[in-house]
Amino acid sequence: MNVKAVVPLVVALGLGVVAAKMGKDMMSKGRQGGDQTKLVKLVVAKEDLAPGSTIKDTDVTVRELPAASASPETFASPSDLVGRVVTGQMTKGQLVTSGVAGA
Repeated sequence: MNVKAVVPLVVALGLGVVAAKMGKDMMSKGRQGGDQTKLVKLVVAKEDLAPGSTIKDTDVTVRELPAASASPETFASPSDLVGRVVTGQMTKGQLVTSGVAGA
């Protein structure tokens, strides 16, 4: 076999093995990092809610979400929302904020 043809082939195979190992390591790190994500309980819409409707306890539910989703405008308890009027369109699964749940 020609040496000029074998050397690039060996180098390419070596680089392929290194790339595969790096990819495997990155994937396993990502999987481990997901287990360490802190979750908090926040209120989300259980169904679509139209503007002007009054929120009932059956309209919202609590779901565990990443802590980064929490803000001063979000709610942790459905009882804080009962009786409030929806001021903007809310879709099923949407995080309820004070911007769409008026007084």
